[in-house]
Amino acid sequence: MEKHIKCLMVGPGPKERGGISAVINTYLQIGFRDNIEIKYITTYKDGNKLYKLLIFLGALFKLLIYIGFADIVHIHMAGGASFYRKAIVAQMAHMFNKKIIIHQHGGAFDQFYRKADLRKRQLIKSVFSHADRVILLSKEWKDFFVKEICEEDKAIVVFNGVIIPDFQRYDYSDKNLLFIGRIDEKKGIYDLLEAFSKVVHIDKELRLYVAGVGEEEKLMEKAKLLCIEDKVKLLGWVRGKEKERIMRKCSIMILPSYTEGMPISVLEAMSYGMCTIASDVGGIPQIIDDDVNGLLIKAGHPEMIEQRVNYLIKYPEEKERIGYNARMKICEEFDAQIGQVKIQELYCELVG
Repeated sequence: MEKHIKCLMVGPGPKERGGISAVINTYLQIGFRDNIEIKYITTYKDGNKLYKLLIFLGALFKLLIYIGFADIVHIHMAGGASFYRKAIVAQMAHMFNKKIIIHQHGGAFDQFYRKADLRKRQLIKSVFSHADRVILLSKEWKDFFVKEICEEDKAIVVFNGVIIPDFQRYDYSDKNLLFIGRIDEKKGIYDLLEAFSKVVHIDKELRLYVAGVGEEEKLMEKAKLLCIEDKVKLLGWVRGKEKERIMRKCSIMILPSYTEGMPISVLEAMSYGMCTIASDVGGIPQIIDDDVNGLLIKAGHPEMIEQRVNYLIKYPEEKERIGYNARMKICEEFDAQIGQVKIQELYCELVG
């Protein structure tokens, strides 16, 4: 008979904006084995500073109530404020002598670590020293963590995954481009806008749909300066049926980020058979084989975005070839069920 395992999973609200919440929501949506009981504790919800503080204090109170019954505390973490919140959670779990998994999602955690002073670096290493396992999203991230932060025998790679949609794309004739992510410089959205301003003057039918929040006003000001404001459509943060609708509508997805872990937006786009153009940063090269199931670019080079888009518009049959291969890649290697199995096996291994 399998041992009953109780796990406290700790992280941002599953319905919040962002990739971490999307990953968590997928895990909870798929569900776990009958012998694994998950209690989820939300440490963050978007709002004003007081609201965020109250959510976190409430999370610590719940942690104190439930931690005595848990076998494992599974902590979802990024850099910045997310790290400092979860550092307290990790310390509490350590005090109660619980098995600890730190699931590191932050695409810019290396920058967070390198910019930290000596005292903060020591804190980071101390927090990760409490972990029995550290889950990382790519081999590159594992190499960094083993070199700088944690022991090699603790570090394991588990790719993000997505639930494969029933939708199968057959029509690639549209001229719609899609960006999904936070609207700020780190995501490369202004590079994309610059490139788009050049290709749209060649093909007036092109449209750029921007799904995200952040610097919307700044983005549209730049679009106005480039005389393309009527070609750029802001959608806000999309989810559920609205996200499905826009992914069906667009055949090209572009994410020219400067830093990434393993972006859910890229995995989702490829699962819908979209032809994806993305920067060769973080775990993206482990998803995209250039000119096979996607197109890779260098971050900070809008001319490469322009070249790639022009190529796809000129040769729409290439969109279809790459999009078909993209969906096959996700079905074979990034189905969320695969990562879910690895997580469950890890729970069983730790509890023994």
